[in-house]
Amino acid sequence: MNSKLREKANSFDRILRQRATNYLKNVEKHTSRLMEITYDKGAFTFLKRIERLKNGISQIKYDIEYGSFLSLPAFRSERRFSTETPTKADEEIPRLLFIDELMLLECRNLFDKLQEIERKAYTYTPDDAHFLELFEKTEESLRRIERLQLSRSSLEGVPLDSIIANYEEKVNELQELAERENLFLLEINSGVVPKNKGSIFTRFISAISRKPTFEREISDVILLVGEKIKMKTGGLVKLPILYSIIKAAKPSLRISIKDVENAVRTLEKKGLIPGLREISGIKIVELLPVTATPDQNTILGMAADNGQLTIEEVLLKTKWTYERAIRALKQMEELGICKYDVVSRKWIFPAFTEDYKLERT
Repeated sequence: MNSKLREKANSFDRILRQRATNYLKNVEKHTSRLMEITYDKGAFTFLKRIERLKNGISQIKYDIEYGSFLSLPAFRSERRFSTETPTKADEEIPRLLFIDELMLLECRNLFDKLQEIERKAYTYTPDDAHFLELFEKTEESLRRIERLQLSRSSLEGVPLDSIIANYEEKVNELQELAERENLFLLEINSGVVPKNKGSIFTRFISAISRKPTFEREISDVILLVGEKIKMKTGGLVKLPILYSIIKAAKPSLRISIKDVENAVRTLEKKGLIPGLREISGIKIVELLPVTATPDQNTILGMAADNGQLTIEEVLLKTKWTYERAIRALKQMEELGICKYDVVSRKWIFPAFTEDYKLERT
């Protein structure tokens, strides 16, 4: 990212944070008045909840107002640190700006809720279920702002996938808030969005709205090809190859390898497949349970590079006896993980080769 575009990104970030802070300042005023009303009514138990809410708002307001755009040193001070922009930071800037936009919308949402709560507080009674439900939603809104701030304020933060998972049911609400906040006009005026790309907010919100159906389509294909892959590889497949298989099976799906990885992890959480493992730095998807012994795992690590081994290579690298090495290879052959090629006198591991194909699903 060039210095001019970086300056625009920082400027847009400041605008978003300033707007969010202004809402929180008004929210603080509403909570102070709400405390006065509650005190006059003698609702001291509820008063403690309002006080906790007010303290949380004051803290998050301070964090947003005085937080830096990026926690990477190169963005903090060009006089003190190197001005060379890290590539990773360049890739993260649209995500960070989207998180800023979400925080602004959540702060606006919090402001709207507190206004409504203050109006209803004059007629509040301890058994008013609607009032208490509205206040609980306000508390949850604050927690979401805190999670967003945590994500943008640290190098690791909270993964974006984890953040947007909280908004799958709130897409319409976010879009309405964005329109009321004139968010798209703010983006255009900031100059931070390249002309050949769409709105930051629209790009990410589209990912949220399509995620459930989109991920389900990928998952269906993974489960469908599982049995066929078992026949070819014993149930193991490189993540990039699985991606290629899904692309061939569903060419209409516009997916990335990250989308496939996310679907695999979701299936793993649901207990539908064993999941993802890493062998010698290579991500392998285990579609069916493969109970590998330590010796077999060692061989898998050796085969990961090019998908084939000779018995001599195994003996040379492991210093095992011939009987131990051949027993491990034979067991893996029985599992369908590898096959012995008589001509080349090599054990072939299809999961680590690029040339096996499945019939179109």
